Amino acid sequence: QPRLMDQVLASTAELAQLFTITLELLLKDAAENSVLTIEVEDVSDTAFFRFSNCGFGIPNERLQQALTSSEIPASEEFRSLRKALVWVSNWGGSLEATSDVGRGYSVVLRLRQFKLTSLLPPQSA
Repeated sequence: QPRLMDQVLASTAELAQLFTITLELLLKDAAENSVLTIEVEDVSDTAFFRFSNCGFGIPNERLQQALTSSEIPASEEFRSLRKALVWVSNWGGSLEATSDVGRGYSVVLRLRQFKLTSLLPPQSA
């Protein structure tokens, strides 16, 4: 993980909710005494957050349908994650969730970093 990470373009309150939603999903699915993994990577102008668990999972097709179809998902976690997809899109980022039966879930969040230097006009020599 980076020692010091730039700020990201996101709502602080909604980002905190997104992390909570993601961790709750992973914790509820996790196998007993298993590990949750959170990786943070700073690449160029993007911050990557990768969350995964060792859990039970569901068929990925079912997860994708819950997140993208016009039907309202029965699961509170999926309804919350679908709402978070809208937030992330509004921030110019992306959120990808996948699942595999017997392996668990993986969530990758990509956010643009806020860099003051990218907002300043170039200086003349």
